[in-house]
Amino acid sequence: MLESCFLQIIDDYFDFRLDLYQTRKDCQMAQLLAQEGKLANQVRFVESAAGLAKGSGSNSELKIGSMTTGGLVKELASLGFLSDMELEKMKLNSRVGPVSQALASKQHSNNSKPSFNYLLNMPMGSMSKENLEVLQQKQLAITVCT
Repeated sequence: MLESCFLQIIDDYFDFRLDLYQTRKDCQMAQLLAQEGKLANQVRFVESAAGLAKGSGSNSELKIGSMTTGGLVKELASLGFLSDMELEKMKLNSRVGPVSQALASKQHSNNSKPSFNYLLNMPMGSMSKENLEVLQQKQLAITVCT
């Protein structure tokens, strides 16, 4: 009798728990993809800003010292770097619930200029070759997970 009660509980809640596990996995994947995108952009930015880019020519280097902040933001956007808002949307993309949906729609409706604070606020010490290698290793570790 007790065994059938346990089996009934398992049967009743198995699909419910399975859906919760899938939702959790989707959320974690979205966070990993956002983190991977951020690291990939940081690697590209450091390579370009520090002149460590593998390719040569004017497209591979950013001349940060000769640009205004607005010009730099436009240049980053034209080079295809993800903005802060795009990274946040990637994180919120798979979350469910009214609060997350409200946050996503609020950010989507905000037509402000893109910001790249996660790139522009990087310390100068992170522009070294050693720190570039650390960023590349972190990016590789996350890429392997996804």
